[in-house]
This record gives sequence, structure tokens and C-alpha cells, in this order.
Amino acid sequence: QGDGEEGKIDLYTAADINGEFTIGILNFNVTPIKEGGNSTITIDSIFYYDEKGTEKAISPITKNIRLASSINDLSSLSLSTGNLNPNFNSNTTSYSTTISASNITISAKAKDNRSTITGNIGKVNLNYGNNTFRIIVTSESGNSKTYTINIIRPNNTSNNNQNSNINNNANNT
Repeated sequence: QGDGEEGKIDLYTAADINGEFTIGILNFNVTPIKEGGNSTITIDSIFYYDEKGTEKAISPITKNIRLASSINDLSSLSLSTGNLNPNFNSNTTSYSTTISASNITISAKAKDNRSTITGNIGKVNLNYGNNTFRIIVTSESGNSKTYTINIIRPNNTSNNNQNSNINNNANNT
């Protein structure tokens, strides 16, 4: 059991000669703990009583602590050709576009530099029809968010072949 004022904990377990239950006093200071940031906890003093009832003290102890960030957002997502629909927003995870090119470059940047990005980043080839690409952002604490881009590459070859045939037939007459 324990009680005490802010920054101080008194621990009680057994009565001493005067009927007091104090076996130790712990004074500590903690800097505000922020997600993804460094903080310190300092135990300024520890007083306790040994088995003979003699008061003892332990030197101050300071430890650095870090609470891992759970931020798994992108700060930017873009294509080398074409535009994302809708426009990029870190809270939106599904995008689409239509592009005629045979390949593009997908670029992404994490909002938190301790996050990692995996998936379809960099130059990617586009097949005719629908192409789905996934970009996964994993936070320092291990939480993942997946952004998906559906890119349609129209198959214009059949129209081009028909136009070529029409042009070839016109040239042959």
C-alpha cells in the first residue's frame, strides 16, 4: 500500500517500534511524457529502514524513457504522371487515377521520420486495365496504415490498330 503527495510515495508494510508502517519514502520527478519523445524520470531520494530499524538512503537515480510514436500517416503521396483522385490528404487512404503511360514513379513521405514505408514505392510498371498499388506506413510502435492507389491504364491499342488499318486502306486505294 502507498500514499503520499504529488512527487512523493510513502510505502507501508510493517509496524516499527512506534506503530508506524513506513519502510521507505520515495521522492521522484518526471518530465512530461510525450508520445514519440524522450522524457526522464528522476528518483531524487530513497529512504528506507533496514531490518534493525536504521534509516538508510540510496543516491538519486535518473533514467531516460521513450514512449514510441504511433503516428503512421503520410505527409505526402504523389505520382510522376497524373493526379491522385481525390487530392492527397493524410487521413484519406484510397485513391484512383487514369494514366496512359506504361510506368510511373510513386513517391511517399512519412509524417514521422521514425515511421517506415514499405510497398509499391518508386518506379512501377502499369498493365492495361486496373493496377492496384499499396503503400504501408508502420509507426515506431508497430501500428500500420495502408494507402491504396488504383490506376487504370486504358487499352488504346485496339483503337490504334483500327485507325492504322483505316489509314493503310486509304493509302492503298
